[in-house]
Amino acid sequence: ELRPQIVTLPPEIGAWSGLEELILFSSKLTYLPHTLGQLPGFKKLQVYSSYMLHWYPYELVHISSLHYTQHSTRAVYGNYKNRAPFPDLEAPEHQEYLRAITPPTCSVCQEPMDVEHAIRRWISLLVGRDVLPLLIHACSQACLDAVPDPPEGYLPGPHMGGAHIKQPDIHSRKFRPT
Repeated sequence: ELRPQIVTLPPEIGAWSGLEELILFSSKLTYLPHTLGQLPGFKKLQVYSSYMLHWYPYELVHISSLHYTQHSTRAVYGNYKNRAPFPDLEAPEHQEYLRAITPPTCSVCQEPMDVEHAIRRWISLLVGRDVLPLLIHACSQACLDAVPDPPEGYLPGPHMGGAHIKQPDIHSRKFRPT
């Protein structure tokens, strides 16, 4: 009964090495800490009906054991059902929030980085069993270049977001999400 009161998780969650499952149905989560990517045995992420959670940290791609994800498809940015737009990462109204959630290490190479000079981009990638919108905090263009390509039917490569970005039309060709 306390799940609806959960808005965020502590960054220390990345030190909980025994954590294998995170099940937070109907929470009020707004984001997940990047430190989740430090959990070597993490297997299951279920945040279905957590409608305030629109994106995930890129660091989730570093968890090779994460095989099961369940989220509210219509709530996430860029989903294949309603193509919710990605927020513009350069918009002035987002800068304070982005600085506050930027990790001290690069999302891609995991090396320490200067938070003030982080390069932020969106990408949609397969994590577990779902394609998720991920927020990258990169230390360099080389790290952005190392990010894998999204599946067919999603915006190609890392992008800045914004209302001007036209997402692929899933109705104009054969498209089956993974």
